[in-house]
Amino acid sequence: MLYFFLSYARGDDDVYVKKFFDELSKEVRNLTGDPSDHDVGFLDVRGIPLGSSWSPQLITALSTCRVFISLCSPSYFRRPACGKEWQVFASRLTLHQRVSGVHAPALMPLVWTPTSHMPQLASRLQYHTDSLGEAYRKDGLRQLVRLNRRVPLLRLVSDLAKKIVETAQQYRLPGPGPVPAFDEIINAFTPDARAPLELSHSAAGSRYVHFVVAAPTRAQVGTVRRNRVFYGDTYADWAPFRPSLYDPIAAYARGIAERQRFGSEVSGIEDLPARIDRANENNQIVVLLVDAWATRLTEHREVLRSYDQRNEPTTGVLIPLPRADEETDAHRSELVRELHQALANNNIRGDTLFRPGIQTHDDFDLELQDVLEEAQNRIYRRGRVRRLPPGDPPGERPILEGPQ
Repeated sequence: MLYFFLSYARGDDDVYVKKFFDELSKEVRNLTGDPSDHDVGFLDVRGIPLGSSWSPQLITALSTCRVFISLCSPSYFRRPACGKEWQVFASRLTLHQRVSGVHAPALMPLVWTPTSHMPQLASRLQYHTDSLGEAYRKDGLRQLVRLNRRVPLLRLVSDLAKKIVETAQQYRLPGPGPVPAFDEIINAFTPDARAPLELSHSAAGSRYVHFVVAAPTRAQVGTVRRNRVFYGDTYADWAPFRPSLYDPIAAYARGIAERQRFGSEVSGIEDLPARIDRANENNQIVVLLVDAWATRLTEHREVLRSYDQRNEPTTGVLIPLPRADEETDAHRSELVRELHQALANNNIRGDTLFRPGIQTHDDFDLELQDVLEEAQNRIYRRGRVRRLPPGDPPGERPILEGPQ
């Protein structure tokens, strides 16, 4: 019997996810008596491969597992693959309830990394137990695993394993029937990479990022390069790090920003001047995500050149040039030259917010974190003083907490 399916966002510290999975599998085996070589859980370590197809192993696991554990994080709710895994299992729960009239509590979200933007369908299903403790509530499960906090972690794993086994033995869920192609499955989280995030109290004021994507659509890019697998119907679909990261770069960037307690939204290159003006007015950050191939499109190139004439100290520029993209790698020297021509002043200044030539999505994660931190520090030093609105005086001054 496959007792549980562990759903997570690849890139969210995969080594710690695997460590948690192994701990949980071991505890489930202790309770069931299954041999050590028997798979009691499923963890997809490959992700959705290029071409958007389900692996046979993943389909089988989603169709037969008794419990679905999701490791919730900012990036989890931005990943189409995660939303579709959730949807397939949720459809099995719906079918079970329709046939039996009984609700099976077999979908159990856990907080991997705290997020201020958890969909209601996840927040109302969160797994609760007295063993979670203050450390989990404050920092999430990732910190328990990463810092090897053995006592609270083992308590959580023990209680969760018991709940998994009890649920698996009590409820026999039907299969979902033939699983449709990946592209045809509804994303349970219905993400929209361009919609503004709902801000928490900690993401107010200057803790807001305007991501501006300078990338063509699939239709536009066909005029400048052959391989269009990295593009979609809109600029927001650009995904330069496929197949290692199938998600669009804008959605991935928003997850990184939210992990740093920033709200964000995404727009296209045509909105760049307006976004910079708005950000400057409100002490906010602009991060320009540039596809090197966009410099070969006249409108994109002209906007980039116009931006390059401005000296914007709180605007970051990140330019992926992944070697895994064979066509990009083959034209690397030409693309770099064209980027230098379009962004000549940025290149000459050597500003630390200018980050060209990013090769992997892990590098992008680190670079973006650095850019957000540096831009935020500059805002604190240079930011516009905001006048208080007329009316009653403000309440008590907030207490600013430093790093934990």
